[in-house]
Amino acid sequence: MLPASIIDLVKNRLGDRFDDYLIPPPIFVTLQGEFMEFELDSGMLITRFPVLDKYLNPYGYMQGGMVAAAVDNTPGPLSMVALPVDWR
Repeated sequence: MLPASIIDLVKNRLGDRFDDYLIPPPIFVTLQGEFMEFELDSGMLITRFPVLDKYLNPYGYMQGGMVAAAVDNTPGPLSMVALPVDWR
């Protein structure tokens, strides 16, 4: 599947409730995340987040909280596919 198809899959799954959710999450957009690969059968999703200067810690590495946000936003879209529609 093409990476953008995960959004379509979530849209189809949620139907009329899609607009009730922030998809993709605002933090995914802020971090400039991109879906690179998605395979529904294997449950694989590869995302990419750039390491921007404004995300660096004093040592020149990506701040731990930004890394955690990027890691959190990778399996998040898969949970929208796996969880029941009325999970809230």
